[in-house]
Amino acid sequence: MDTVFKVKILLFILILFISNAVYAQVQTQVDIRYRSNAQFAQNVQVKVEDFIQEVNASYFGNKELTLNRSAFTNSAIRRINDVWENTPFYCPDGSIQLSLIRTVSTSFELRNIPVLVAATDGEPEMSELVININVDGKIEDISFALEYQLYKKVMDNKLPDREYRIRQIIIDFVECYRTAYNRKDINYIEKVFSDDALIIVGRVVEPDLTSEEVKLADPKNVEYVKQSKAEHMVHLKRVFNSNKKILVLFDDIKISISPKNKNVYGVQLLQTWRGDFYADKGYLFLVIDFSVEDRPKIFVRTWQPDIDEDLFDLGSFVL
Repeated sequence: MDTVFKVKILLFILILFISNAVYAQVQTQVDIRYRSNAQFAQNVQVKVEDFIQEVNASYFGNKELTLNRSAFTNSAIRRINDVWENTPFYCPDGSIQLSLIRTVSTSFELRNIPVLVAATDGEPEMSELVININVDGKIEDISFALEYQLYKKVMDNKLPDREYRIRQIIIDFVECYRTAYNRKDINYIEKVFSDDALIIVGRVVEPDLTSEEVKLADPKNVEYVKQSKAEHMVHLKRVFNSNKKILVLFDDIKISISPKNKNVYGVQLLQTWRGDFYADKGYLFLVIDFSVEDRPKIFVRTWQPDIDEDLFDLGSFVL
């Protein structure tokens, strides 16, 4: 056997060994609990574990997702593929234990799923995923979730029934809103803004682009622009078209209720934004009307850098 052939054989064995080692590292076992119906939980567990295995394999294989259509609703497949195209991710844990949580819409959700999300600078960002399950046990959507400790802080079990229900809707809304940016879903964002919304867009001037890594810009110089809904949609379309990837993270959340209207809530979020050429961190404030609970509308949207001491709240606006 000649030397060149031996080297080729050794290289092939080495590549096969490395490939198997990587594949073994990204295998995730899923254990789902639901006391009310163990068979339903087992059915969901099979679908979710297969989904996470496919996500992991596709991430490390740098390929498109191949989703088992029988495990998803049609809309879920479209939305998940949109997320994957713009913000691929994988689960780094070898095993996860999850509990099915009943939601106000009579469906279910799985929370506290750790994922690493591809970022523009090449370093994955730690995040959490929530998977929505319909009453038939199919996956109907995914969103990048609030950190689980924040979720528990907001969802205080001592809250009155209506307030607990509204907060569950707010969290779902916030997570869907965030994920809409990750999948560049301009139609969803346009739908949730009131036609008469007040929008104040803040932007840090002169971002730090001294290296190839996208860093948070120096927040000393900030410009604010008031926009109509139509102007804001044009602005977002331009942002989506000029960025291959957009990563939005929410690190904190505070919820307040209007003293004059029990259907109007203020939601303050500490937001990190990372695009291909620009990044910033600041406070996003939303005024949301829940008069129609399943169709909330944003009436105010503002952004300020996290160095500001005088932050927008419900008292800042005449509603």
